[in-house]
Amino acid sequence: MLNKDISRGIGLGVFDGCHIGHAELILALVSKSAYLDLVPAVYTFRNHPSYVTGDTGRISDGILTDDAERDRLLKEKGVADVIYQDFTETFSSLEPEEFLNDYIATGCNAKLVVVGYNFRFGRDRKGDVQMLSEWGMHNGIEIIIVKPVMYRGEPVSSSAIRKLIRTGDLRYANGMLGRSYRLSGEVIQGQRLGTKLGFPTANFYPADNMCLPANGVYVTRLFVNGKCYDSVTNIGNRPSVPGRTEQPVVETMILEGDIDLYGRKIDVEFMCKLRDEMQFESLDLLKDSVSKDVARATEYHADSEDIRVLGIRDNIKLSGIHSRRFATNILSISIILPADKERVSEYKLLSRVLTATSGKYPSRNLLINKMNSLYGAVINCSTSKSGDALTIEFTADALHCWDDDTYSFKDAADLLFDMISFPDLDENDCFKEEIVEAEKKGLISEIRSRENDKLKYSLDKAMAEYAGDSVFAVRAFGDVSVLEGLDGERLKRAYDRMITSGYVYAGIAGRFDRKISDHVLDRLADIFRANEPERRIVPGVFPGYFYRNSDPADKSEIRDVEQTKICLVLENTVGNVSYRNMGITLMNEILGGDVDSLLFRTVREELGLAYSVFSFSVPQMNALIMLAGVAGENSETAVTAMKEQLSRIRRGDYDDSIMISAKTSLRSMLVQSSDNLRDMMNNWSASEMRGSYTRVEDLIDEIERIGKDDLCRIAAWYKPAVSFIVTGKTRKSRIKQQG
Repeated sequence: MLNKDISRGIGLGVFDGCHIGHAELILALVSKSAYLDLVPAVYTFRNHPSYVTGDTGRISDGILTDDAERDRLLKEKGVADVIYQDFTETFSSLEPEEFLNDYIATGCNAKLVVVGYNFRFGRDRKGDVQMLSEWGMHNGIEIIIVKPVMYRGEPVSSSAIRKLIRTGDLRYANGMLGRSYRLSGEVIQGQRLGTKLGFPTANFYPADNMCLPANGVYVTRLFVNGKCYDSVTNIGNRPSVPGRTEQPVVETMILEGDIDLYGRKIDVEFMCKLRDEMQFESLDLLKDSVSKDVARATEYHADSEDIRVLGIRDNIKLSGIHSRRFATNILSISIILPADKERVSEYKLLSRVLTATSGKYPSRNLLINKMNSLYGAVINCSTSKSGDALTIEFTADALHCWDDDTYSFKDAADLLFDMISFPDLDENDCFKEEIVEAEKKGLISEIRSRENDKLKYSLDKAMAEYAGDSVFAVRAFGDVSVLEGLDGERLKRAYDRMITSGYVYAGIAGRFDRKISDHVLDRLADIFRANEPERRIVPGVFPGYFYRNSDPADKSEIRDVEQTKICLVLENTVGNVSYRNMGITLMNEILGGDVDSLLFRTVREELGLAYSVFSFSVPQMNALIMLAGVAGENSETAVTAMKEQLSRIRRGDYDDSIMISAKTSLRSMLVQSSDNLRDMMNNWSASEMRGSYTRVEDLIDEIERIGKDDLCRIAAWYKPAVSFIVTGKTRKSRIKQQG
């Protein structure tokens, strides 16, 4: 029974497939519910409405997700409750207002309703988003209408995805889904013909109502018991062997060896199609074709360089990027914790202390000598902040193996694990004070050096004014007043908290095999075996989006500087826009991304108002930043000119060559990022925080489709929020001070 005393945010829809359009809706639901202190819930149907309305053409290709899979995907995205309604003839005859009043407002105690742009409801589908908006206004219920999410120029929809899957275009379908399409089933005992031919397969019959890829052979991945295996799969009716089936059967071969899977539930993800199903005149011809399929699938897995889940153990997920192009491997371990001023400072200092020495190598020289013995292996630990979430990232970068097949990467990974699990402690089980003090001194010096950089100082001050007293105002590099009070005992408490309550995920990139990935997962599970995350990553909730609830004021300071430093913060009044970020990125590139930007061309070169001027966006803060260093007498004129450049984008008043240059620059950066293993790992890590991964080629396609009209709309989202200006002392005041 639904508790009607709980105030909820409600997402309405069928959500078959939970594709990237649905993800945008859910992000709006969970982020706004978090801000309004509502429980985010989805109101949906156990049976697809088309079965009752008679519009079965929409689902003639089958459904994309069963209830269990839909529940899992929705709750991964932060939905607390999935409310199922049986869609019956009686229910379908409800008037739109009756459905909203009785089922949504009263039945669910909804204070927020989020729907897609084409949502219809009620008898004969008479209800639409305009009616819903008017109803919400009349009843004091906030309504959010999510605009269509586009992929390769067309709106994302479950119907479009079904058609793509049925025709075997899995790469396109997976782009719309935001993940690889999956079929699940229990492995059955077959004729063991595959084993006799040397290609043992795990076979199952998918559920009758599932959308099935066109009959043929596919590159796939098989998941069982928390592990992922490269595989190749045939789906069809087995026309070349005795016992042809009427119902299509899924036959999957693991490429890494035979594993007994009879009676187990397995999940098979489809990556791309190799060929259509064929009928062979003999078993020898069949065997020869399967050999070629296996070879092609093996090559695909080795060269795809896409992100895959390698294994899941308890609360820890290990992902991987296989690549044969690089001689090195990278291991990244990220630990996510809630951020506040105290914790950020503690973890920033802890990251330095943990990589200065270790229990096994209790001096800097010993640790350096050990790393030098690993043929130049590099181990680092850094911290970063995304809104209210702090990330502590440990990395090990080393050669895959040396000429004598010595596994230097495995040794480097083990050294990193030892540094995390066996820190350099004193007899009281605290971090050694001499190490703590040395690292503290260095960190405080770096922070004060940043404060001496008045451009960075103006940025810090402006963002603090913009964010007010929220956790979003906390600086990522620590606070001197907090750092001065830290000691070895307090740092040990922070370390224990990190190990036991941080949200942990890890990734490997490069030339690694099953032996290495299993070893890494074993070490991770051993170190974090008592881990119970304080908060799990739920994009829009943690990390959360910033909602400004106070009015910041423009401020200025007089400092001993030669140049006036200007920081302008503009607020995105539309709010979080996860699937529109490339539009924001392109707009920023045109505004102030490089030397071909409007700010540089106009404010610096044509008007001569600035020595330096540029811009960047902070999506988690819904902010756009413009920074400049100018001569003091030019400050007011420069501020006006800087704001005018954004107005030009709103009007479309700029030369097409600037947009062409911006697109070329972004395209080059994306291509280069796919040629650098570290950039590939950074993109993976960012995708974990966003809860979604987009392929480079899709990002490039999105950029190419953005036009001036799109940028006009995006630029119109931004309104001035706060400015902070650091000005130099006048000549008169300097003489007086010196006098």
